[in-house]
Amino acid sequence: MEQSKDYIEREIQKLTSLFMMLLKNVREMKAKNLNTGIQEIDKVFVAEFNLSFREMYLLENVDLITRIDHLRGFHIEKFAELIYQIIKKNDNEIIKFDNKKLANKAILMLDHVNKDSKVFSFQRIELKGKLQTLT
Repeated sequence: MEQSKDYIEREIQKLTSLFMMLLKNVREMKAKNLNTGIQEIDKVFVAEFNLSFREMYLLENVDLITRIDHLRGFHIEKFAELIYQIIKKNDNEIIKFDNKKLANKAILMLDHVNKDSKVFSFQRIELKGKLQTLT
């Protein structure tokens, strides 16, 4: 039982590190490199979640929630934050994604976390507010 718990904790830490690395990369990325950045995110997401950024964008809301439901709330929040950072870089529509639709996907994720979480998060509320200004 202890080995199983250790494995789960390592997997959670691995996902946390992964999201933090992706967020750092997007924040430091120049807008002109956004397409390349999305391709790198896709490689990681397909390997870890069997879900590309484009698929996330195209999925119906119910299907998206089904696909991410196995993630911890913290990881879903970081996914939403990653989307927000991409939207900020995409202000000149460098990538062919509708920023409003992306913002709505991130809001959907945050609402899902809020519904299931017993913990109130100022960061989550602040991020949702920022995303709502984009819709």
